[in-house]
Amino acid sequence: MWVMAQSTTILPDAIGVPNVSVLPACNTSEKGKQVFNSTNNKMYFCNGTSWQEMTGGGFTLPYTSTVNSANSLLYLENTGIGRAIYGRSNNTTAMKGESISGYGVYGVSQSSSGIYGEGISGYGVYGSSSSNSAGYFESYGSAPALYVASYMGEAANFKGNVKIKNELIVDDNKGIVRSNTGTQQKIVRMNAVLAANNLGVGTFIDSGSLNYEDFGGVPTITVGQAINATSTGEWYKVMIIPINVTATECQLRIVNLSSNTVTMTGNWQILIVGPE
Repeated sequence: MWVMAQSTTILPDAIGVPNVSVLPACNTSEKGKQVFNSTNNKMYFCNGTSWQEMTGGGFTLPYTSTVNSANSLLYLENTGIGRAIYGRSNNTTAMKGESISGYGVYGVSQSSSGIYGEGISGYGVYGSSSSNSAGYFESYGSAPALYVASYMGEAANFKGNVKIKNELIVDDNKGIVRSNTGTQQKIVRMNAVLAANNLGVGTFIDSGSLNYEDFGGVPTITVGQAINATSTGEWYKVMIIPINVTATECQLRIVNLSSNTVTMTGNWQILIVGPE
């Protein structure tokens, strides 16, 4: 019997494959070849595109590998009720995802949470980014994109500005300004300069239009305290009444309820509450 081989040695109790310190080229013509990498002491075979490590059915921990591939490097599917991946750590992060230009961790679920984190004494889920959002949640159904619940303390704590693009709903579908409907309410504070010259007893004068940002309906306007005022007569007995109120503007009627003619000018605070 004649046995011929290139770079392979057939021994009585083993087969010796080529030893390399650097993996050579792997292409269709090299498909099926095996080598032993003496740098990391691991076996590899060429699948026609790239070298694949031969782990012998398991991993030696700690395990590190680098592969340039458009496909998923690790795919686990559990068709039962258990987890596909379970990570636990006693002192640090149980599972970490890092990406140079994409998502560090990407979670998708058909019927439950895309990402679920539980922390006993630390963070259940912690996200950090130097150039983009630390966390991104998106929902296409009727359920919230992010649900936060706490049974002992604060459900959420924000350090920094909080920006809400659409509505902020609190207390069973009511706005942050309490309302007897589910319509979102908002508050606008502004100042108005008012003046009257020789306003007779029991007479009134109407101001020009007081413009404010658009409301979804007619708001409620309250005239607050005077910031400053100069006058002759009992100006503090003058009543200021919002009239001709619309969703974008109103007028202020100045009524002299004192017993003397009043001349005044001043700056009053205005509070406007209405539907978003």
